[in-house]
Amino acid sequence: VLLLIWIYFSWIFKFFNRGIIGIVFYTITYMLQTIFFFICLLVIKDKNSGFNISKLTNLKCLVLSNKFLAYIFSINLFSMAGLPPLFGFFSKFYIFSVLVETNQIYTIIILLIMSCISTFYYIRIVQAIFFSDNNKISPKSLIIITYPIAIILILITFINLFFCFTPWLFMDIIYEDV
Repeated sequence: VLLLIWIYFSWIFKFFNRGIIGIVFYTITYMLQTIFFFICLLVIKDKNSGFNISKLTNLKCLVLSNKFLAYIFSINLFSMAGLPPLFGFFSKFYIFSVLVETNQIYTIIILLIMSCISTFYYIRIVQAIFFSDNNKISPKSLIIITYPIAIILILITFINLFFCFTPWLFMDIIYEDV
């Protein structure tokens, strides 16, 4: 899927250096966040069976059993959704700014629709973690985070939060002449 997106956008931006940089930046950003997402899912195990979670409803107990993982998991999901001022927002913003400069109206409309659809699914996971009726449930998930995984989770969350507090640094990099 990422290869098809890469080919499509490289065709649109074949004469624009900023477009190619935007594609690479968005691809790297989304790959990092997807790796982060699956690392978080892989460390969550059911206490009774010892297997990984298989349903969205199993995430109801995450905030009760491990608040640290629940919060960094939700920060990553908000970033994947492209909510400002997280890392995922800047990668989408960069793509949209190049599309606006090249008057690609139909591509912007398609990307906005797809972004809204994906945001619905990402926010649904956050809703299952924090806003479900978890007062009546005892924590069923056993979260074991090893040091290497914890370091990876903290680093990627730090990257997301770094762009929250220093957006001007990134904006200077974006609008530098390429």
